[in-house]
Amino acid sequence: MALTQVSSAGIKNAEVKTEDILDANITTAKIADDAVTADKLANSINTEIAANTAKVSLENDSVTGAKIADDAVGAEHIEVLDANLDFADDAKARFGTSDDLEIFHGGGHSKIYNANGNIYISNESGNTSNVVLQATWGEESVIANHNGAVDLYYDNSLKARTYADGFRVNGDFWIDNQTNTGKDIWFDESANTFRAYDDVKFTCGNSDDLQIYHNGSHGYITEGTGNLKISAASGPIQILKGSSENIAAFTPDGSCELYYDNSLKLATSAGGASVTGDFSTSGDVTITGDGAGCKLQIGAGQDFQAWHDSHNYLDSLGTAELRIRVKENESAIIAKPDGAVELYYNNHKSFNTSSTGISIYGAEGAEGCIHMYADEGDDNEDYWRLTAGTDTTWYCQNYAAGSYETNIKANGNGNVELYYDNTKRFETYANGSRVNGNLHVTGNLLLEDNDSARFGDGEDLQIYHDGNNSYIEDAGTGSLILKTGRVSFNDTGNNEMGRFDGEGLKFNGDSAAANGLDDYEEGTWTPDFYHHSSVSNVYGHYTKIGRMVYAYFTGVPYSTSSSHQYISNLPFTTANIGGGVGGVARGYQNFDIQDGPIYYVENNSTQMTFYKDNGSAMAAVDCNGKSLRGMVVYTAAS
Repeated sequence: MALTQVSSAGIKNAEVKTEDILDANITTAKIADDAVTADKLANSINTEIAANTAKVSLENDSVTGAKIADDAVGAEHIEVLDANLDFADDAKARFGTSDDLEIFHGGGHSKIYNANGNIYISNESGNTSNVVLQATWGEESVIANHNGAVDLYYDNSLKARTYADGFRVNGDFWIDNQTNTGKDIWFDESANTFRAYDDVKFTCGNSDDLQIYHNGSHGYITEGTGNLKISAASGPIQILKGSSENIAAFTPDGSCELYYDNSLKLATSAGGASVTGDFSTSGDVTITGDGAGCKLQIGAGQDFQAWHDSHNYLDSLGTAELRIRVKENESAIIAKPDGAVELYYNNHKSFNTSSTGISIYGAEGAEGCIHMYADEGDDNEDYWRLTAGTDTTWYCQNYAAGSYETNIKANGNGNVELYYDNTKRFETYANGSRVNGNLHVTGNLLLEDNDSARFGDGEDLQIYHDGNNSYIEDAGTGSLILKTGRVSFNDTGNNEMGRFDGEGLKFNGDSAAANGLDDYEEGTWTPDFYHHSSVSNVYGHYTKIGRMVYAYFTGVPYSTSSSHQYISNLPFTTANIGGGVGGVARGYQNFDIQDGPIYYVENNSTQMTFYKDNGSAMAAVDCNGKSLRGMVVYTAAS
């Protein structure tokens, strides 16, 4: 039977049964479009459809995927739906071999779930329409414009938009830090502020080198490496307090200005910089140039200048003094034009120069001192001071002993004193000078004519020259005593005329001990007449020169004795030398010359014996009542 010979009209109802049709013999390709219509269906089906309001009622789960062959229902066999396609809650429309894409509603929400790959919501190529997401119908949420911006909305109000060159926000902008709570960033449109909360940093650079932030107490702009540069093309760069109070201003190709409380204090210019008001620094102020063109100039007339040109200068121009002060109203140095330089201590003038020299001043009621230190002052003996006392005294002192000891002292309207080891050794007084202790002179001690060197409290010893003669004069009490081993008297040719030494007085250079005249005495002695009953007119005196004794005697003895007459008690013992030690020169006597007496001085004794001219002994009776006188000359034992 040919396929075209059987038509639907040629087949009676119920004559073709499903069991008579083999599987796969009826395909969608064998059913013409619109071939199956309601009039082609059995009345029972139409009646069922009508009874169920045009619904095909299938038992739950009666049609499964297993009962529909692959490709049995293709898109070309599904009529365009003109009614809703409804899914129950949690019933999913699934797409993809592994059901990767799911669309469903459940749990009170509608969901699109993708398990693998990307989700694309896109217009067909060539469609210039936009992709629009709406939170509710008619209320825009996201619009992706064809070949244009992406718009983000809030409550149907545009809030953010992308551009070819970036992104723009309409209204406030907030970045909420979910990791560190409170460290957020917010642009407040109503306040016109872009706010980063405390310790949120704006950083630039691969290593976050530039940072801008506020730590809760202070604001910071920090640069970790390199320079921090702020530039302006033309107008000034200003730092303000608020909107109008200047702190600093930097003008390109112009000045730099610093302010204090909106008052200009420092400004640069083509010629340098100017300061209005005081200028203080805790570090160095350096002027690198040399010469008169690089000066620190101060004053309305630039009267005070500091500069360098291989030397250092401080210039006070005009008639003003140059004053250096250590604190307000306390001078340290004052230099006066064409005049003095004054140095101060604790605002008291201690030093002053003048046309004739320098002056040192002590404070009221205090001494004036000059301290000098040798060899860096590292030892006590290096310290010296000159002191003008408040009692009209002046001192030169040294610290060698660990305290200041006086070397020189001068008293106003009075004496000058010299000291050794803090003991006074020399002083002047109204009539001259005194030495306390020894005076050692290594040169000549020169005194004018009639000026004398005087010794003793009463100036008893005086040595002087009156223009003609020289004198050593003991003008007071006591003796003039020369203590030495030898005293020599020389002529102008330095020839010795005489000497005194331990051996006596010698003459003309004679130094022999035997020739020394070592004694001279004058005195009285009492001749002792022996063997008499009485004696009268007894007297004696002597002169001793060296060992030579000249002894005068007189006396009148009375005696009847026949014993040998002699006189004892000579003033010195006679020498014990051979040949006799002396003799007697007889004076006036009432004797017969031939009867004597002849006087004999015995050796090593103090007596002389009487003899007659014939050599016989003279008895005492022979001298009875006779006046005996004579001069005994003899050599003394010493």
